[in-house]
Amino acid sequence: MVCELLTEIQPRQIYHFAGTYTNILEHDIQVNVVTTHHLLENMRILGLPCRILLIGSAAEYGLVAENENPVSETQAIRPTSMYGLSKVFQTYLMEFYHRVHRIDAVMVRTFNLLDSNLSTKLLIGKIYEQIKLFKENKIEKIVLGSLDSERDYICTQEAVEWYAKIMENGASGEIYNIGAGKGMIVEDIVVQILEEHGLNLNHVEIRPFSDPNKLNVKKIYANISKAQNNL
Repeated sequence: MVCELLTEIQPRQIYHFAGTYTNILEHDIQVNVVTTHHLLENMRILGLPCRILLIGSAAEYGLVAENENPVSETQAIRPTSMYGLSKVFQTYLMEFYHRVHRIDAVMVRTFNLLDSNLSTKLLIGKIYEQIKLFKENKIEKIVLGSLDSERDYICTQEAVEWYAKIMENGASGEIYNIGAGKGMIVEDIVVQILEEHGLNLNHVEIRPFSDPNKLNVKKIYANISKAQNNL
């Protein structure tokens, strides 16, 4: 089916946004890796003059020491979640197909997105969903995990603008970090979102969660100088 679609459409550019975040390896591999393999392999077979933008993740960096921030694209890859591991496999696929078959692919490693329409599997999406339920009197408290980590947040619209720049001007086979380039305490983000809706932390219950397939990293934010200086 992929081959038929590519043959019919003859695309010049492909933005590969298909992805999942279940943190269950079998599921994340199927969507994040297998679909990418189908796309790259069929591009090889057809030999189309087409550029592919792949969406990586800061989760690929994983275990980052505080003094290793801001994280550059040359940082060691030490994923601490099954999701992050699946995105590493995706990166290796891109590098293989570029190196061996000269497929014109480029990748962005996106840090945390900030948008009211994100998946509820992500913290920001979960906050907005619970605010909606709270205002509808369907829940008594907004329940969140620990808020003391430091993360790099970028608005979705700004991230998309970077994607377009990288698609047009990024070097083939390269990886570019996309983020705000600074860290922000998660609690501050939560407070900001709550205030937008006339709420505060008194409406939140902190209930630390544990996931056997994920190790929390205290602080991680992006070095975005490669994108800033080369696009």
